[in-house]
Amino acid sequence: MKVPLPTSIVNLVTIATLFLATILPPPVIAAEPKACKIAHDAIEQASKIRRLKIRRKVPCLVHNKSQVKKYLLHAIKTKLPPDRLKV
Repeated sequence: MKVPLPTSIVNLVTIATLFLATILPPPVIAAEPKACKIAHDAIEQASKIRRLKIRRKVPCLVHNKSQVKKYLLHAIKTKLPPDRLKV
């Protein structure tokens, strides 16, 4: 008979897992083929829907969380006027 874990332990493990997922970079090499396949499939579907031929292969890059954050902060700082950021 399988004994269920107490809810507090399950919650602790869940919180620890989520915390580690936010501070550890994802394995970029392992995710790359899957992520690029998703992008390729999306382009194929758009090509069929719009009835437009794909002219060239679009490069696919996978970035980790810190790279995306750095890009977004730079884009916000350089491309958005300060008055658009006011609440």
